[in-house]
Amino acid sequence: MKKQTKKILGIAMVAMALCGMLVLAACSSSDEGADAADSASTETQEAAEPEEAAEPEPAAEPEEETVESNYAVTIDGSSLGEDYEGNPCIIVDYTWTNNSEEKTSAAAALYSKAYQNGVELERGIVSDIDNDSEWNDVKPGATTSYQVAYLLDDTSEVEVEVEDSWQWEETIIATATFSVE
Repeated sequence: MKKQTKKILGIAMVAMALCGMLVLAACSSSDEGADAADSASTETQEAAEPEEAAEPEPAAEPEEETVESNYAVTIDGSSLGEDYEGNPCIIVDYTWTNNSEEKTSAAAALYSKAYQNGVELERGIVSDIDNDSEWNDVKPGATTSYQVAYLLDDTSEVEVEVEDSWQWEETIIATATFSVE
């Protein structure tokens, strides 16, 4: 129960920080935002083929994009599992590097989503992974991995996208598609 309360408080803190940033951005000149966007490094992101595992892993179709972001992200693969209630889910493996000038967590810096049939999937809670690793702070220049479980609606393909949370416009910095069969 403490972990759930901690997550809720973390989400609330991120939401409050985002609201504060919106207020500050509205008060600042438009040139400052352009300068910040120009100083962001350009990274090439691609989804890697998943590695062999005990459970059958869906195959990923690598997709390459070049975008401006303070974070480098790869979607490393996936595996199938069940959540704590026995519902089928896909567990997606991510690796990210914090290229910004301040420490942050993947949960605050990135927004990862998974879709089936064009509909966003709900996140699941799986006992076999560290569900809190996404919330660990990462110092500038450091790289770490985390996993996220998504509840499956059916056996159709799963499309995964990762966005930079701090960009004003939707900025997808990594994508992958996984087969669930």
